[in-house]
Amino acid sequence: MNMELAAVRRPSFMIGIALCSALFSSAVMARPAHAACANEALRIGASVALPDCRAYELVTPANTGGSRPVAANFTDTKGGFDSALVSTGADSVIFNAIGGALPNTPGTGRTDRYEATRGPAGWISNLIGPTSSQAEFNFPGGIDSTHSYGFFEVDGQGGSLVEAFGVETEPFAGKEASLLWGPAGQFTPLGEGPLGVENLSCGDYIAPDGEHIIFESGYQVCNGNHLTPPPVRLREDSPPPEVHAVYDRTPSGLHTVSLLPGDVTPTTDSAFEGSSVDGSVTLFVNPTATPIEIGVPPIENGAILYARLNDAETVEVANSEAGTVTPAGVSQNGEYVFYMQNGNIYAFDPVADEHTTIVESEDAELVNISADGSHVYFVSHKQLDGSNGKLGAPNLYVWTRSTETTRFIAVVSEGDLSGGAGEPFLTDWTAGPAAALKAQFIGGASEASRTNPTGTALAFESRGELTSYENDGHVEVYLYQAEPESLICLSCNPNVKPAAANASLQSIRPNGGDTSTTVPLTAIYPTANVTNDGKMVLFQSEESLVPMDNDGLQDVYEWKDGSLFLISSGQSQQNDYLYANTTTGSDVLFLTGDGLVPRDENGGNGAIYDARVGGGFAESSSSTGCSGEACQGPPSVIPGLSTPASSTFTGAGNVRHHRKHHRHRKHRRHHKHRKRYHRPEGDRNQARRYGNLREGM
Repeated sequence: MNMELAAVRRPSFMIGIALCSALFSSAVMARPAHAACANEALRIGASVALPDCRAYELVTPANTGGSRPVAANFTDTKGGFDSALVSTGADSVIFNAIGGALPNTPGTGRTDRYEATRGPAGWISNLIGPTSSQAEFNFPGGIDSTHSYGFFEVDGQGGSLVEAFGVETEPFAGKEASLLWGPAGQFTPLGEGPLGVENLSCGDYIAPDGEHIIFESGYQVCNGNHLTPPPVRLREDSPPPEVHAVYDRTPSGLHTVSLLPGDVTPTTDSAFEGSSVDGSVTLFVNPTATPIEIGVPPIENGAILYARLNDAETVEVANSEAGTVTPAGVSQNGEYVFYMQNGNIYAFDPVADEHTTIVESEDAELVNISADGSHVYFVSHKQLDGSNGKLGAPNLYVWTRSTETTRFIAVVSEGDLSGGAGEPFLTDWTAGPAAALKAQFIGGASEASRTNPTGTALAFESRGELTSYENDGHVEVYLYQAEPESLICLSCNPNVKPAAANASLQSIRPNGGDTSTTVPLTAIYPTANVTNDGKMVLFQSEESLVPMDNDGLQDVYEWKDGSLFLISSGQSQQNDYLYANTTTGSDVLFLTGDGLVPRDENGGNGAIYDARVGGGFAESSSSTGCSGEACQGPPSVIPGLSTPASSTFTGAGNVRHHRKHHRHRKHRRHHKHRKRYHRPEGDRNQARRYGNLREGM
């Protein structure tokens, strides 16, 4: 259904925020107008109303045995980091079964992880976690963007993995182990090095294809339990036993990250503080606060923020002697490190050894940083753009690297700057996307905005009335576009005033305290709402924004080039949830209780669907889902893991094909004032984390 909500640009580079009062066209039909689709025969049932020649595809099995497919374990996210649930080519989707293993699979029955892969006849789901014979309890962590490597924790009194690697820790009754899962279905101890093995360690981040697997020694950094075993010394250049260190496991072996400049081994604890998407630059702090805590504890009392460059050199980023330092992330290929100090925002080029002052307002709060580091969005209560903005009010600004200028966007609501437990809010960047350690409500999805990779588009939630639409304090989704400059409301309904319900980018807690259904995502699974070109935004709304949406519940919408379309059916018995989407927008995945294809037998337990451009399957030949070993492919060799065979386990039910990703590397020229190391820039297509900086941005 077409509905355009436009803004009129004001002169002198000011943003027009007048809401166009365009109503539904008299030409609106029950389905979007488009040329005949090549997949028209596959657009059956509710698919006929989808835009862009999309068709519904059932991603999860037709019968999950009563289990609800979601993304994460909601009580334990050890080893979690911001993870892409759909691969770039949309041929792989990750989900967990809550409430029991899928039929005919040997899962543990407790938060089992599966990978759904798309074939010519439909989607097939394979177990990619421990089997019931390997562990009693299974806690999936983060997974890399190619879905080739992931962190797992196992525990319990029995199982081959637990018996081989489990460590008895107080106050827990069973044994626990931190493991790395690889593309051949193998499990290895995460903390394994030339000098020893630490079976309990803390996973931090995995770069695409597992080229960098970053973790910390000392399990207490994951859960704050100081009764766990002390850290183990893993390398000759590691600190002494019982001193925390940061490591990077690469195809060439294990590297110590937390070395001081000159490769000096510290004698005090270090802690991970973030990484670039490609893993080439890793941040750490030394000495760190004791005890180490989840989140982003401030760097103070003389502690220093360092950057380790491609496992070859360490440089100092910021010293807390000049004021408390808060890490704010690294651009996707490591060109820029961002941090906050004394209410100001700075960028640091580790190769040129140059600092750039982004804003010196002494009250700045970060909102978002684009993946390439070119645009920084922030809030200040000061007037930083001439007479624009309002003194003493929360002004939203954008700083642009190409011009090194700051531009006013809008005055947002004070309520946007803080929220309840688990509620995303606008200035949660350093406590969410840039957080060193993740939790249920700490991660990329705890920040209420998204950008495209180049930062020219920002979608964000606000309770403020930023256009002429009366939202009555409800949350709306807005889109700022830098070229040409405009601010529009995507979720404002011109036919209904004032607004009566909220819109959102995604859900990480039940709506309005509703506990009858489980939301599919936690904060470590941020959706990619803004497409790469900035012309499409996916969001959710509890209001009916088009005539076809008449269920009075939350539905999933697509805004594209000024037009609004319904993605979910609008005829549900329970809320629908945006689950994931590709950065091109070709695939929009959502969780629903609707049976949108004839073979879906899941009912209220829910299923994950893909509204895929040019998609659809002939139902008579579609697969009905996983069937144990019949779903498995032949094992492949696990690349890049320098692990003895005696420390490797492969279990039935988690063997899979490994998709090869070819990389083409360039080299960045040294800065003329300083020669350091030759950092490979990497293939930018491999640095894909939802179009945002994520780990750690």
